[in-house]
Amino acid sequence: MTIRTLQGLLASLLSMALMTVGCTAGDTSNRIEAAVCAQASYATFRTFPSSYRAPTRILVGPDSTNLPIQETWLLEGNTTARRGADVAMTGVDPSRPGTSIAQFDVTSCATSTVTPASPAWFQTLTTDGAGYLATTMNGRNATLLRLDASGVTISETELGEMLTSATLVSENDILVIGASFDEQPRPSVIVLDRRTLQVRRSIYLHRTNLMVMSAELIDGRLYYPVTLDGTTEATSLGVVDIATGEQSSIELGSPAPMLVRRLGRYLFVGHKFLSPQPSYRHVSRIDVATGKVTGFDASGGIVQIEPSQGSLLVVATDAAGEPSTVETYDPESLERTSSAPLPPGRKGEMFGGILPLHP
Repeated sequence: MTIRTLQGLLASLLSMALMTVGCTAGDTSNRIEAAVCAQASYATFRTFPSSYRAPTRILVGPDSTNLPIQETWLLEGNTTARRGADVAMTGVDPSRPGTSIAQFDVTSCATSTVTPASPAWFQTLTTDGAGYLATTMNGRNATLLRLDASGVTISETELGEMLTSATLVSENDILVIGASFDEQPRPSVIVLDRRTLQVRRSIYLHRTNLMVMSAELIDGRLYYPVTLDGTTEATSLGVVDIATGEQSSIELGSPAPMLVRRLGRYLFVGHKFLSPQPSYRHVSRIDVATGKVTGFDASGGIVQIEPSQGSLLVVATDAAGEPSTVETYDPESLERTSSAPLPPGRKGEMFGGILPLHP
């Protein structure tokens, strides 16, 4: 498969994304014991494509519960939002047009769903504390919506022609990352005032020509993976000063960085390209204060990385490229402290990701 084909596939997947918000909630039956939920470090999601009519399963230890939605993907983290103990995530209800939002309480593992009053399609989801921020599309034009906690739209701002891929929030700013619809996407970040949603500036991320699916904002600097440079796999982390637009990079020394997560004073970068491959198993660690780069290799290809209780969780593949294990690493020594197999899926189920319960 060519680079261009992969880029087109990624854009197609994003354009189908992922969520609607409404104001009528209904609880599902909770079959995860409270004691099991309190002791577990993460939940595993097994989901279905919309061509099936089966719920997403959430597995915690020996217990599980169902969400009556499908296509619940947590791998990049750009369609999940944490508000206190609740994590909102997107999914599809095949019995109705559009998509739905699910709520998961990480303290009790209780679940609920929200049925929208009318269909709406969301591409990214995050929280601004009091409510939610989400992006949606009207043709080729993107819009940023501010919603209250019940899902009612409070305000919105047009972003212009772009396909959005991530939304980040700081004390004063909202950052929407997206890309053009060109065969080789031109990624950019739009900076908005957090209070008014007025656009302050747009910055072209010239170091990569692939959509940016994962990024972190620290002390006014945006850190994002430079996965591709033209048609060549890149090996760096892009850095943008949001106030000045000045750009630089940090050399990582390993190809295809894709996932970025913050853990204390470090940034961790998972090298996985567009889909998990057994040969892409490196994780880079960057000291944000010094810029020093170190790293380690997981036992298999990188699928997902997440901070959890002061450690780094790494979902790795088996030799066939299927997600198989969750490995725990000490962020200081980079030593692996534990490894556990993922709970097996049922026929037709796909791995939707893990959700740290105590990040």
